[in-house]
Amino acid sequence: MTDRRLKNNGGINLLERGRNAQGGDGPYRMLFETAAEAIIVLMEGRIQEANACAFGLFARSREEFIGHSLADFAPREQPDGRTSAEFIAEKKAAVRRGGSQIFGWRAKRGEGLEFEVELQLREVDWGGRKAFHAIARESPEPPAASERLARESRFTDAVINSLPGVFYLFDDQGRFLRWNRNLELLTGYSHAEIAAMHPIEFFSGDDCALVAARIMEVFTTGVSSVEASLVGKDGSRRPFFFTGHRLIAEGRPYLVGMGIDLTERRRAEEAVRESDERFRQLAEQFHQAQKMEAIGQLSGGVAHEFNNILTAIMGHTALIRMSGNLTAENAENLREISRAAERASDLTRQLLTFSRKQVMALQDLDLNEVLRKLAKMFEPIVGGNIRLKLNHAAQPLWLQADRGMMEQIVLNLVVNARDAMPNGGRLELTTAPVDFRADIPAAPSGARAGAFVRLSVRDSGEGISVENRDRIFEPFFTTKDVGTGTGLGLSTVYGIVQQHHGWISMESELGQGTCFHIFLPRLEGRRAPAPSSPSSSRDTPSGGETILVVEDEPMVSFIVRFVLAEKGYRILTAAHGVEALEIWAKQRDEIDLLLTDIVMPDGISGWELAARVRLDHPTLPVLFTSGYDPQTAGESMPSGDGTAFLAKPFAVDALCQAVQEILHPVRAG
Repeated sequence: MTDRRLKNNGGINLLERGRNAQGGDGPYRMLFETAAEAIIVLMEGRIQEANACAFGLFARSREEFIGHSLADFAPREQPDGRTSAEFIAEKKAAVRRGGSQIFGWRAKRGEGLEFEVELQLREVDWGGRKAFHAIARESPEPPAASERLARESRFTDAVINSLPGVFYLFDDQGRFLRWNRNLELLTGYSHAEIAAMHPIEFFSGDDCALVAARIMEVFTTGVSSVEASLVGKDGSRRPFFFTGHRLIAEGRPYLVGMGIDLTERRRAEEAVRESDERFRQLAEQFHQAQKMEAIGQLSGGVAHEFNNILTAIMGHTALIRMSGNLTAENAENLREISRAAERASDLTRQLLTFSRKQVMALQDLDLNEVLRKLAKMFEPIVGGNIRLKLNHAAQPLWLQADRGMMEQIVLNLVVNARDAMPNGGRLELTTAPVDFRADIPAAPSGARAGAFVRLSVRDSGEGISVENRDRIFEPFFTTKDVGTGTGLGLSTVYGIVQQHHGWISMESELGQGTCFHIFLPRLEGRRAPAPSSPSSSRDTPSGGETILVVEDEPMVSFIVRFVLAEKGYRILTAAHGVEALEIWAKQRDEIDLLLTDIVMPDGISGWELAARVRLDHPTLPVLFTSGYDPQTAGESMPSGDGTAFLAKPFAVDALCQAVQEILHPVRAG
């Protein structure tokens, strides 16, 4: 092989020396034509010149050979699966990078017979232009050995192309020797283009220096890896994890490695991060809901006990008034006590509203109509330096709600907005129907799919700081100066919304204002408000009926017993349900009315007590009392004739009227 290569080199030198005799008949031309091996000149992809041996080797005439591509005289595909054109293009690129190349090639004679050729390819100057000189000889290897090598090459290519990710093999000069199809598919570069590229050309920006350093590390230490973005021919970028190992073959170092596409992994990681963030939001919402629920239970319990105290205060005040013989000073003192009790009653009502245990009088309401009736109150509340705008929905927005509580929501939010704009600004109230077809992502606790009415109250005020946003609905929390706010305005709104099975959300930025969105369940179709029953203040005389009073708070029990006894009723008292059942067992035929608190000790509630005694007397009238809403104090209040509810704290006149109306429904109606 060494002798042949020397001969080949001489043939090329001979041709270079005789290039000025291309069209002449000089001695070098004669040597070129009579050379024992095929000599071919390629320029711009076409055969420019060839000798007689070349025509004979390929069984072509001069006219059939000159002007064609070398790939025209080969089968479409080489044994390794590449097209003949790609194969020749790769070898030309290798020559440009590293000098003369000798390689095996499958060619085709004029009659169609395929045969193995050994080519020596070199780039030279040809009349002032770059050209390739090729010396070709038929391969001395027997056909069987050639076919075996071809099969091995095809098998190796099949293995490489079956690998996941990208496979690559290049030398210490950055010349690609092998790669798999995935590298072409993922980057968009053709086989010939990759053959002419340097590995660094697949990267951009900072990744270029990073990958170059890792390649150098492989050739220095033997192994390295790196994460970088593979840049395609169209500029697209895909994250990859590349590995490289040093391979020594025939005394030369090479880098062989794999690249794993991280696109799906990054998507999965992003999905996990989003899931974690959603979980964190849900956990925060759950924690906030737990905290608000705990505060609500505490405030509700305090309000319930306070209502008992207020009932006693209001009752004793009424008894003193009824006694007569009061000086003007004492009468005024009693009026002050009554006013203080009324203010305290309002406070407990707000606490019960926050804890969702306030008594509600539900009716069908159009939220637009509620706003229209309140509109005349807004101007004196907000003052002249705040521009007010009302945006009503075009259609009625029906919901089942307590009118007073709806008015309280609106007024509390308006007052809260006014206080956030001490120097004036803009206040906008908007109503709209909204429909959520699926659960709302990252929504406050209570948000859900369905048909809702939305009330939005937006101001251009000071906004709410991040550290205060989670606390604004807590009772008694306020950012206002001491003496200017109770801290119950927004907590009352929160409680009313929760009690009406809705939710509230907020948008706020410091210096950019705040917007509260209230969502309440919408009634489909137009509803007419239910007519309210006329109240009566008649003082119907007592018929001397017997009333079983069940009340665990001694102060309240005393007031009820004293007031009703003064009205001529016969009173039996019990401190809890067990004692009441004992009295009922002995005197059931004498009892005309059961007056019972709902929440009591010893495991028997007012609901259960009423159910037990009505097993013996199904039509027995029952008057329930509680500082809680009956719908949240336990089970739903029993319906039907002979059942009524009186909310604490109550005045003695209200107590007497409630007793008279349930005992004498015909006369009271």
